[in-house]
Amino acid sequence: MLIDVLHHTPDPGLLLREALRVSRRWLILKDHLVRGPCAGLRLRFMDYVANARHGVALPYHYLSTREWNELRHALDLQIATEVKQLGLYPWPLDYIFGANLHFLALLKRGAPAQRQ
Repeated sequence: MLIDVLHHTPDPGLLLREALRVSRRWLILKDHLVRGPCAGLRLRFMDYVANARHGVALPYHYLSTREWNELRHALDLQIATEVKQLGLYPWPLDYIFGANLHFLALLKRGAPAQRQ
């Protein structure tokens, strides 16, 4: 389970590969997508306000939908279930800070390759 973690690393793919190494089949992932007007700025603002005072690394490495899909494909992950409207904040804050910037997914690893 990786909850709001991948965007705090300079190489989300490396961390995701490590999570998959210790997972048998499933991975729960909640993170962010750069999608929509000023999405990167809104995500940076939220990340800074929530994490800077705690000394959390802030590389602001948010991926676009295309980048997430490419990473999933490269790691042979299928989406079993995905939620894009999480309703994390009360209205009207959810309109600004929710706004399709978050997703929650249950990912399923592909079948292991058959050895010959």
